[in-house]
Amino acid sequence: MLVKNLIKSHGCTPHEHSGFERNIDNSYTGPIRETLTEVLNMPSKESEFQAVENANLSFYQAFGSLDLPRMEAIWSHENPVHCVHPGWGLLTGRQNIMDSWARIFENTSLMHFRITDSQFEITDNRAMVICIENITSVVDTNVSEFRVLATNMFRKETNSWQIMHHHGSPLYPS
Repeated sequence: MLVKNLIKSHGCTPHEHSGFERNIDNSYTGPIRETLTEVLNMPSKESEFQAVENANLSFYQAFGSLDLPRMEAIWSHENPVHCVHPGWGLLTGRQNIMDSWARIFENTSLMHFRITDSQFEITDNRAMVICIENITSVVDTNVSEFRVLATNMFRKETNSWQIMHHHGSPLYPS
């Protein structure tokens, strides 16, 4: 059924010879073979959701562990990349963003996250996660608990999801 639908979408029947010839082993050649291979190797929506969810989790694990190499591993190496920490201006470019994480990690002794209210939107090679970061932090022996509304955008690069944008806005008690 899948093959017939693909052939119909290309505007011809299986018996026409416009790139749909069959090999001796009855497999398709030409454009239909490429299309079939692409469709059959396409990840399911569930697996893509899981991959984005795992990438988002990796971001917060790097953040919570105050581990700069882990944070560097989850950030995209492609441009553009952006970051807005609560109370900071817009950071553009990978090096500026990594420098900001280094400053945050140097001055923080503990960062614990409980992520709630996550919403996901996934397209072919982009994903957006909107969530609430419930944070307990220790900076210079001062313990703080606060909430941040975060938007994390990911780009699919060589079969992995890399963060390309993080924006955190403080949420104040109402």
